[in-house]
Amino acid sequence: MRRSDRIETLGLAALSMLAAVGLFAALIIGGSTYGTTVARTAHQSPRHTVSVVVTAPGDIRNPTVVSWTAADGRPMTARVSSSRSDTVGRVRTIWVDDAGRPVAPPVTGTDAALGAVSAVIVFVFLVAVIWFALALGIRHLTDRHRDREWEREWADLDIGTFT
Repeated sequence: MRRSDRIETLGLAALSMLAAVGLFAALIIGGSTYGTTVARTAHQSPRHTVSVVVTAPGDIRNPTVVSWTAADGRPMTARVSSSRSDTVGRVRTIWVDDAGRPVAPPVTGTDAALGAVSAVIVFVFLVAVIWFALALGIRHLTDRHRDREWEREWADLDIGTFT
C-alpha cells in the first residue's frame, strides 16, 4: 500500500470521526432548540381568538383593517397582516391579548418539536455537505500526489516511446 493511500485512509477516517461528532452536536442543538421553545411557551402572555370582520382589505404593503366587538361591548379596530382572500365583510379569526391587541398565535409543543427537528436536519445537512467537500478535497490532493508519483516512476523507467 502506498504512503498516499495510507494518508488518504487516515484523513477520511479522521473526517468521519469528526462527522460523528457533528451528528452528536446536531442532537445537542436540536435538544437545546426544543428546550428553549418549550420554555418560551410557558412564559407566553394570555391570548385568545376573536372573530373579526374585514373593513378595509390590505395588500402586500398595507395591512388589512378589521373590526370586532370586545367582550365588554366596546367596538375594536386593528390592523392585521393581509390575506389574499380578504374582502370587505369577510369574517376572519385572529389572536388577541387581554387588552385586545392583535398578537401572534401561541407557540405550541408541536412548534417546539418541529423547530428542533428542523434544526437537527439543517445541521446534519451542513455536516454532510462539509464532510463531502472535505472528502473530495482529500481525494483530490492524494490523487494529484499519486499522479506525480506515477510520472516520476515512469520517468525513472525511461523506456522511451513505442514505435
